[in-house]
Amino acid sequence: MIQPVFLALWAHGGEDHAEKAAEVAKAVNYGLVTLHPIAVHLPIGLLVAALVFELLFIWRQRMEWRFASRAVFILGGLGAVVALGSGFLADNELGHGYAGHDLAHTHRNIMIATTGVWFIAILAAIKFRTSFDRVRFLHIIVYGLTAALLFFGAHIGGELVYEHGVGVNVNPEKTPPPNR
Repeated sequence: MIQPVFLALWAHGGEDHAEKAAEVAKAVNYGLVTLHPIAVHLPIGLLVAALVFELLFIWRQRMEWRFASRAVFILGGLGAVVALGSGFLADNELGHGYAGHDLAHTHRNIMIATTGVWFIAILAAIKFRTSFDRVRFLHIIVYGLTAALLFFGAHIGGELVYEHGVGVNVNPEKTPPPNR
C-alpha cells in the first residue's frame, strides 16, 4: 500500500498522473478494506484482558490489577473506534447487493451500539471513579455487558464472512483442494 502512494507522489504532474492516481486509490481502498478484519481483533482481546484483570483484582485486591483492567478497557474502546471506522470503509467499498448485505447492516448497527455503550462506560468510569471503586462488582458487570454486545456483533460479523463470504476474495484461477 505504501509503494503506490510514493509512486503517485513521484508521478505527480506527469503524463500518466491520472492512471497512477487511480492505481493508488484502488490500492488504498483495498488496504482500508483489509484493515477491518485486522482491527476487529484488538478490541475483543483487550476487553477479554480487562475482564481477566478485573477478576484478578477481585481475587487479590491489588490496585495494579484494577489499573490494568481500566487501562486495557479504555484502549479497547479506542480500538473499537478504529474497527468501527474500518468497518464503515469496508462496507462502503463493498457497495450494495452482495450476499449478506442486510445482515451487514444489522452487524453495523449492533457494533455502533456496542461502541457507544463502551464509550459511555469509559466516561462513567472516569467521571465517577470513586463510586465505581466502592461497588466491588460494578466493573465486572459493565465489562460483561459490553463483552456480551461485542461478542454478539462479532458473531454476526463471523457469519457474514463464513456463511456469506463477505470480504473473501476467491481466486477463480486456483483450483480448490480435493475433498477428503
